[in-house]
Amino acid sequence: MSLKPKALIALYAYKPYANANTNVFLPLIRGLSKHFAIDIVTLNNDNLSPWFERDGDINIIRYKNQGRLINFFHHLYYTDLRKPGRSPLKRALVFLGKPLSTVMHIFPVFKHSEYNLLNKIIKRNQYDLIITTCESFLSCYHLMLIKKRRKLIAPWIVYFMDPFSTYIGNKGCIKYKKQEIEVYENCDLVMTTEEIYESNKENDFSIFLHKTIPTKFMNFNPSIFNDNDWNGFVKNKINCVFAGNIINESIRDPHYFLNMLNNCNSDSIVFHMICGSMNKNRMRNYSNFCTNKNVFWYSNLPFDLCGRIINNADILINISNKTSNQLPSKVFDYISTGLPIVNFYSIQNDVSMRYLNKYPLAINIYEGDKLSTNCEHFVSFILNNTGKRIPISDLKEIYKDYLSINVVNEDINTILSFVNNKNEKNK
Repeated sequence: MSLKPKALIALYAYKPYANANTNVFLPLIRGLSKHFAIDIVTLNNDNLSPWFERDGDINIIRYKNQGRLINFFHHLYYTDLRKPGRSPLKRALVFLGKPLSTVMHIFPVFKHSEYNLLNKIIKRNQYDLIITTCESFLSCYHLMLIKKRRKLIAPWIVYFMDPFSTYIGNKGCIKYKKQEIEVYENCDLVMTTEEIYESNKENDFSIFLHKTIPTKFMNFNPSIFNDNDWNGFVKNKINCVFAGNIINESIRDPHYFLNMLNNCNSDSIVFHMICGSMNKNRMRNYSNFCTNKNVFWYSNLPFDLCGRIINNADILINISNKTSNQLPSKVFDYISTGLPIVNFYSIQNDVSMRYLNKYPLAINIYEGDKLSTNCEHFVSFILNNTGKRIPISDLKEIYKDYLSINVVNEDINTILSFVNNKNEKNK
């Protein structure tokens, strides 16, 4: 039996269903496992993995994916009835379905499976630390409900890797803001990205800055990459790769970039669009919009494979966000490679540029400039920089404050100090 104190972490995406959030948070989990016996509660995305599994000295406890119908009613239950931008039909469906979803949640069998699992294991275990992450915000909200019900003593840390109510797609949702404020009020410590922390200085969450700590992303880890062949690369061509999610065009819109590809006539360049969780209809629409025959589309590739593809590309493409409080974490994955990077941005205070302006092999292309001129700069950059790579020693010097091992050690010291102080006060 482990003599370490116990920690519970709610992280909805964990291997074998890893995503960008897992990639950011995993170094901290590994660091914390040296000090805590860790239980991770996570989604069994396709219900094919065991409900309980050991990952080294970490326990993985998976909750069931309850299927499209139940998940739809969960969405209705938690959603803001007055969320702006809904079509009349969607508004009608939400208002009609909301009462039924509320009645269903009276019965435990219809409650969210993550809530049921968290409630169950917290009842059975005495934890010395609890951490919930966002995205998904539901993990934080579920823990808040459980804490109020059970009056938890264990220190509770919320880690916002992504914004919730201040997310561009949720702005104007009063219910979401109230939910997030309730989480801030009931948790003991909030960790946020640097971008969210700056944003919180000027919004409704400024009153919680005394319990909020900004932290850097933990996925900057330049190292020697082994060549991993991928049959998607086209031999004797320059292979450019975009890897990321295009879930909401209000935050990341690929149309300008695709329109530029329509105007690029270089047959020596091919483009690989690797899009996470994109349905076939959207991919078909983008593919039809893009007339360049040297563009190839992929969806739902394994996360580890995406990492290998990024590391072995010739040129990396970043389509930046349209908001200043949400940095694409893949910017640090890109920087870690040392490869040439093209950043397409649409707002003047683009958050990706904050990091890429220091990168010796990057070009920032503003979508408000003339398309033909941008296209010339784009092709010229690709042709002139293919085959180049920044030495690891240079990367570590330029971004020394963001090295994963340094950030993790700093965060662990913060967490340990916080837990010890909290326990002293509870004695």
